[in-house]
Amino acid sequence: MSTETADRLNQISEELKSILETRLQELAGAMRGTEQATRQIVATEMEIARYTQITADSRTELAALKKDAEETKGRADEVGARRGEIIAEREAAREALGRAEREAREAGTQVNDLRARLRALELEGESLRREAEEMSARVKAAEENVARLRRLREELMQQMSALSMSGVKE
Repeated sequence: MSTETADRLNQISEELKSILETRLQELAGAMRGTEQATRQIVATEMEIARYTQITADSRTELAALKKDAEETKGRADEVGARRGEIIAEREAAREALGRAEREAREAGTQVNDLRARLRALELEGESLRREAEEMSARVKAAEENVARLRRLREELMQQMSALSMSGVKE
């Protein structure tokens, strides 16, 4: 082969080396780009997996919170109903207390009226007792007068009888 051909072969060989080197650099760059893209894809997939897990956890937590909220609402409704019952009971107790206070005032008024009537009856009884004692004393005095008048009459009758007997004897 001739030098020309050898030179030409060297030149082609150099060109092929240069093309191959360029292609290898491009391939290495493409590999680095692919590697970086793969890392980004893996990171993105990991991020997606993390967000998917967070979403699933959030849904589970949301379901639990909804359940807790429903239970709390149920308890709040029960407490509200019980509160209403307690308020109704309190109002009924207030009304009963008001009635009891009115009845107590009325009873107090009746007691005061009855006490006044009792005092009046006691005074009347005392007055009647004194009057009875006075009448008893009068009756006793009248009985004594009647007894004395009877004795006087008997004495007079005896004296009249004695006089009439003495007038007959004479």
